[in-house]
Amino acid sequence: MVDRLVLIHDVNRRAKRAAYLRVRKNPEVARQKEMRRRHRLRERLLIFYGTVCVLCGESDKAVLCIDHANGGGNRDRANRSRGQTHRMILKAADPDAYRTLCCNCNLREQVSRAREARTNAEAAHYNDRYKLRALLRYGMTCVGCGETDADCLTIHHVNGGGGQSRRVEGNKLCQWLWTNGYPEGYQTLCSNCNWRVYIAS
Repeated sequence: MVDRLVLIHDVNRRAKRAAYLRVRKNPEVARQKEMRRRHRLRERLLIFYGTVCVLCGESDKAVLCIDHANGGGNRDRANRSRGQTHRMILKAADPDAYRTLCCNCNLREQVSRAREARTNAEAAHYNDRYKLRALLRYGMTCVGCGETDADCLTIHHVNGGGGQSRRVEGNKLCQWLWTNGYPEGYQTLCSNCNWRVYIAS
């Protein structure tokens, strides 16, 4: 019996090593495979929780996401490794704990929760000031769909590079834009249109 367990352990170890070497040899193929797996998992979640935003009725699957109905998404993400959140939601299968929202409604909910949580009025409006200035410079309307709600508008890098920008400047893009005199190469998009552009690229 012990020999059988040792053999199984050895086979598992060799399989893991082979998978690791395949990833090292061709990381792009491994990344694409992981993206397909996450996409399938996301599709299953949308089938269970619904394929329409419960707040606005948006039905484009590209911009739909699963939201924690009572907040707590940041806490859940902090307690799980990357890619585990969808699996955890699927295991929970609790229709009251989660709901389907589009990116715009999800961002509105996050902003309203953040404003409620802040106690200092000055701190509550500090980041909003920079965002409002950037929106006034680049436009208060989404270039893609015409959305005008400032809570769901974002500043989009026209030529891409948003991820690299976040790594260099952090999540304070609007403050960086103000400091650098609002350079060209940015435009206003709502969260839905920004996500559509990301998916298309």
